[in-house]
Amino acid sequence: MLRRRRRPGQGARGGRRHRPGPPLAAAARPRGLPRRRRPRPAQPAPPRRRHRGRGRRRPRAGGGRGAPRRPRRRPPDPLARALVAAGARPAAPGDGPQTRFLSLLYGELVPFEGGVRCTLASAGHPLPLLLDPEGGVRAVAQPQTLLGVVEDAGYTGETFEMYSGDSLLCVTDGVTERRSGSRQFDDGDGLARALAGCAGMEAGAIADRITQLVHEFDARPPADDMALLVLQAE
Repeated sequence: MLRRRRRPGQGARGGRRHRPGPPLAAAARPRGLPRRRRPRPAQPAPPRRRHRGRGRRRPRAGGGRGAPRRPRRRPPDPLARALVAAGARPAAPGDGPQTRFLSLLYGELVPFEGGVRCTLASAGHPLPLLLDPEGGVRAVAQPQTLLGVVEDAGYTGETFEMYSGDSLLCVTDGVTERRSGSRQFDDGDGLARALAGCAGMEAGAIADRITQLVHEFDARPPADDMALLVLQAE
């Protein structure tokens, strides 16, 4: 009977024997490798708190921290109240003298025996012209600053007397600044010369004559509006 000899390290069935290695706990970890951390389980979000009672409060309009403050409105000055009373449109809220300005011609008429006493104040407006029966023309007001350009500006009036046959002409800048190329209608006292040629006319005829001369100054229609006022003492 033949017996098979076993080689060293070989099992009974011819396989090699398994040699157990060192335990995992005792196995050395290579240096320089980071340790793996186990991911933490996600924590649930905290429950939302519900307001009890009257419900959730809404923020007030314009209130709270960081909200823009409303600008304080300036009290209207006496001049603004006078303009509104005369029919002018009031300024929008927040507008001041630095953003809105206008020209104004203010006048007062006081009749007396034999004539009329007139007081005029011009604020950036074309100066009124006085025509006497002999054809003489002169300005009857002093040039002053536009309303609203300078805050708290003072204005002075000029007082004169009108007698029978005297005519007072007041116009807007659409008349004096009527253009024909590079020239304007009032260049070289053009309005005063046109008024001097109206001596002896009635008030309505003077207004028609000045309007005709302004339209004939250039072939194109006027680009700006025009207004004329003629007062004549009787």
